[in-house]
Amino acid sequence: MYVGFIATSGFTAFTLAFTHRIFGNMSSKGTIVILPVIYMIVMAIAYVSFPPNPDKITMPMNLITSFRVAGAFTIGLFWWIMGITLGSFWDKLKPDQTTNITSV
Repeated sequence: MYVGFIATSGFTAFTLAFTHRIFGNMSSKGTIVILPVIYMIVMAIAYVSFPPNPDKITMPMNLITSFRVAGAFTIGLFWWIMGITLGSFWDKLKPDQTTNITSV
């Protein structure tokens, strides 16, 4: 189930990135909002449609809930910092723009 959920997440992200690359030039402001919303909808549908965990939980539920909340917060913080950092490098270095080097 875990691998299926990760695969669903990866394929959805890849498909939406490919879609943004194709249609991004038409209305980039709209795709910045719409594509993450589509991703959240697909992942919510995957979460609801996957079967429940068959393993019995033997730990206190408040410990599990605290771990899940802390995990979600730290993973979100990690990806936010990663996006800001790599986006800053992308804006500074502009690897998508080619330069013409002329020899003297």
